[in-house]
Amino acid sequence: MDNKYTLSVIARKLSKLQSGRFVTEDTVWNWVRNGELQVERVPSHVQAWGKYPYWTDEAHLKVVLQGKGYNTDSIFA
Repeated sequence: MDNKYTLSVIARKLSKLQSGRFVTEDTVWNWVRNGELQVERVPSHVQAWGKYPYWTDEAHLKVVLQGKGYNTDSIFA
């Protein structure tokens, strides 16, 4: 089974990767709204998902981030 990442975890990982550039959950949510990032609702029994209750599979996330120019090897090392 593929790892799942919530929008808040994605934002934290990207912010950590790019020192001096803060990536917010709202930025990641805009990718969802624009149809770039496909997500599913986090089940109600899962806690600590942040501002938006959605997550995505690691494989899909890597493809999206590579398309945006991010180095996924350093993000998911």
